[in-house]
Amino acid sequence: MVNYDKNGNHVTPFEGRVPADLTLGNGTSIKKGDPLYTMDSANPGKLVSMGGAGGAGIGSAPHENAGDITIDGGVIEAQAYGNDNAGTNEWNKTGAGIGGSYGGGGTSITINGGVVRAVGSCHGAGIGAGCTSLPANTTNSVPAYDKDILPGIMLTREYKNGQRCRDITVNGGNVVAQGFVHGFALGDGCGGQSSQGHALTITGGNIATTRDTTNNGVGGNDGGGYLGASGLDVIVQGGSFNVPYFGFTTNPSTTQVTDGRGNPLTMVEIDLAGYDGLAGAQLKSLTVTIDGAPITDAEGNAHRYGLPYGVDSANKVYFWLPDTANGKEVSIKDFAVSTLKPDGSRDETTSDYPFVVPNAGNGAIAKRYVEINIDDYVAKVPDLRNFLVKRYDGVPISLDDQFKQTVAGFKVPAGEPKGEVIDNAATMHLSSHRLTDRDGNATNEPVQPGGSYANAGTYEVIIDSDEWAADVNFSRSFWGHKLYLSSAIEPADSEVSVATHTLDYGNVTGTDPSKLSAVNLTANVMPRTKPSGDLPAEKTTCASPDGFLQFFANGVPVGDPVALQPATDKTPEGYAYSTASYSWSDFKRYQIPRNPQGTVIIQGKYLGGTNYNPSDGLSTEIPADEAKDIPFIDTPEVVVKPQNPDPDAPPVPELKPEGPPTVGPPDPEAENKDLINTLHSTVHDRYSIPVDENGAPLGPDDLLKWAEERYGIPDGCILEPVVLENPDGTPASEIVVSSPGSYVVRVPVKDKVTGNTTTIVVDFSVVNPPQVAKPEGPETDEKRPLPIDKVTHEPNQGTVHGESSDSVERPVRPGVTDTPDSVRDWIEDYYDIPEGSTVSTPMLKDEHGNPVDSIDAGTPGHWIVEFTVTDEQGNTSTITVDYVISPDAEPKPDAPGNDDSGGNGADAGNGDSDKDSVAGPADNSADTGKQNSGGDAKPSDLRTRLAQTGDPWIVGSVGILAVGTLSAAALALARRRTSR
Repeated sequence: MVNYDKNGNHVTPFEGRVPADLTLGNGTSIKKGDPLYTMDSANPGKLVSMGGAGGAGIGSAPHENAGDITIDGGVIEAQAYGNDNAGTNEWNKTGAGIGGSYGGGGTSITINGGVVRAVGSCHGAGIGAGCTSLPANTTNSVPAYDKDILPGIMLTREYKNGQRCRDITVNGGNVVAQGFVHGFALGDGCGGQSSQGHALTITGGNIATTRDTTNNGVGGNDGGGYLGASGLDVIVQGGSFNVPYFGFTTNPSTTQVTDGRGNPLTMVEIDLAGYDGLAGAQLKSLTVTIDGAPITDAEGNAHRYGLPYGVDSANKVYFWLPDTANGKEVSIKDFAVSTLKPDGSRDETTSDYPFVVPNAGNGAIAKRYVEINIDDYVAKVPDLRNFLVKRYDGVPISLDDQFKQTVAGFKVPAGEPKGEVIDNAATMHLSSHRLTDRDGNATNEPVQPGGSYANAGTYEVIIDSDEWAADVNFSRSFWGHKLYLSSAIEPADSEVSVATHTLDYGNVTGTDPSKLSAVNLTANVMPRTKPSGDLPAEKTTCASPDGFLQFFANGVPVGDPVALQPATDKTPEGYAYSTASYSWSDFKRYQIPRNPQGTVIIQGKYLGGTNYNPSDGLSTEIPADEAKDIPFIDTPEVVVKPQNPDPDAPPVPELKPEGPPTVGPPDPEAENKDLINTLHSTVHDRYSIPVDENGAPLGPDDLLKWAEERYGIPDGCILEPVVLENPDGTPASEIVVSSPGSYVVRVPVKDKVTGNTTTIVVDFSVVNPPQVAKPEGPETDEKRPLPIDKVTHEPNQGTVHGESSDSVERPVRPGVTDTPDSVRDWIEDYYDIPEGSTVSTPMLKDEHGNPVDSIDAGTPGHWIVEFTVTDEQGNTSTITVDYVISPDAEPKPDAPGNDDSGGNGADAGNGDSDKDSVAGPADNSADTGKQNSGGDAKPSDLRTRLAQTGDPWIVGSVGILAVGTLSAAALALARRRTSR
């Protein structure tokens, strides 16, 4: 099985495990963190390679470096020529098992898996570099030492000047490396130069090193070692191996082993001799902790120990841990092993409990503890449960002998030995482990001895019991029992109780004494002193808060967070408190937004601490006359440019920022490199264009050109690339104009000097004008949409407008007067109005188009009713109705509003479509873009004149409607025909 995924990418292990979820080239799916044997074949191939005189088993010929060598799996056996210590013909015995040759060093050797056995030579390493060649300045002529340069090789640049080991990496596999008297098992050969800047890196797998140092005719000193090379860094982040020393001598100080993360390491031996069936098994998983805490780098960041290949034949595993592990409890959790069966399947075994070495460095025997959670027992004792969960008050939770007696009284079943219980308080030992902090983040803290703890967070109380440790059968496998229960201390609330400022003027030599030179800020932080909702004031036993406080000026952080300093006194109410102070003088480096009053509001915000929640503090205000020396900065002001040439056109919208600007880090591209912060505002606009069935989509470049035409920006500002999104915030690549749709267009405007921005967020819509529907006939409730005869676009507001016509016959209603309000009621009842749209008060006209105040519904005649429907985005449709009062229109007898009561026509407005005769075009098409050509209704004189008018703008009932041409912006944007 080749270590490549289905896309041809090489799979390199991480922490001795599979690096990611992936599918191998043969279709096998593996998961991140899986053991590397999931990439092994059940029947791996085998390669045996023997080197020639002066050459490597696998690697280079004489005077040639080895090149890059990567081993991913299989069974590999490589032997250099002359793998012994005999002095006879010794200069032929100069190559590495895997790596360099006579006069040739290593380059990069990587082992990711497999079973590898590499045997070096008298002078060459098992894995690594070969032997040095005859020095170029030798005064002796020793032809037997000087190997010929073979044709076609790449001559090493260290020719006759000493070879180098360079880089060796073991990420996995089971590796056996053997060296002899002058060569390392894994590292340098005889006489090598320094490999400074290179490393032997071990992240996983097993390594077994052996050396034969018997002196049979070779020079009288032991010139090799087990692991290492001159100047070579040794970095271990995982794996299992045991060597007596590193470097060239038995002095362990000659080569320091580190984890490459800032920690020196020490070997911790784990002896599993008490457990049958583990020797030779491969490891599936494990997690290493030290006193309950994960392994961390020098900065406290947790990481996993790289997975070893398996348990060796002596039932041991060797871990290389930070040297601080000495004397501490090392636990191996999640311990699982796997054994390959002859048929290719695997037997897997998972330990029920962690393996533990109680005192690392002072003993290697690993046993387990029987672990039992007793939270269910504690829950049955409410007073104990309440004692274990409380709010921070500065008083520790202290568990004592009485607590042990309570636990002993639970008589918890021991599990092992079978049938026994844990009930001896005298054999119990208490400790606590703070698992998470105030915010619920893992602390990575070690277990603390004793039963007292005070800081906020979640805890695990651990009760070690050795009640059964003397039992012969039990003690073969177990150290004792560990009982676990949960506890928690909730953080207390805080308050910033005091925020003050003082002003300094002219304190800097040579400055104007009237100029403000510094603002001195002070704030106090303490436990919350007053009730909040159902919570009482915090206890006066609370300690003074730790952590940091940030000062703000008009919402801009000023300076870095200031560490709190405990006060030496207490408040009159008896509360401990802490103080933060800061002197602010570099005003010009801060961009402080202007507020309407021209003042600077200083606020201190406590960021929270070990035991306290954050809090926003009181504010102090620098008056406008004192703040005049603090420069105020505005974000770019954006305006909409008028594009409608008609003097009576609706005004452009005013774009106002939504609240105060947000604060960001400095912009590395800003021309002013001294600024500490940036300011960012958001304004909203909306813009609609009509649907164009044949229109091309609009991409970001089209929208940028549209934005350049629509918006005016200050000098020194630029429009940055437009961001196009769907309404749900997902990215969109283009605006489709051939069908209705909604989009969000974000147009950033940036000040090149300051890096401040104003982002225009545009609700951009492709729409048809709102379309109303009317009844199909007097005997049905079915409605059909009114065709839209004309579509226009108004560029100032960015709205779409349609025009429709209709003809309706209503019956004579003696004594009834139709007023604009009653006709509006009738419109809303008779027509289907799109959801979310509103209907204007209609304009009433006589048959000649002259405005009238009302219509006499008791007298037959022709009238004109015009009304406008406006959707939520401001798009409109104006409907002109040929409104006929006809004696031939017969209402239903029971239709409301058809009596002779007279009045103002309100009853008429409450009827339904059944009482009116429906006249109009016979075509029932809902196509909004085509002229309706058929029908029986006679258009009104006004409608005829409107259709024939050459005036591109007419006054409608709700404003200015463009009926002639689309705006230049709409033409450029939509690329559409202006009339249908």
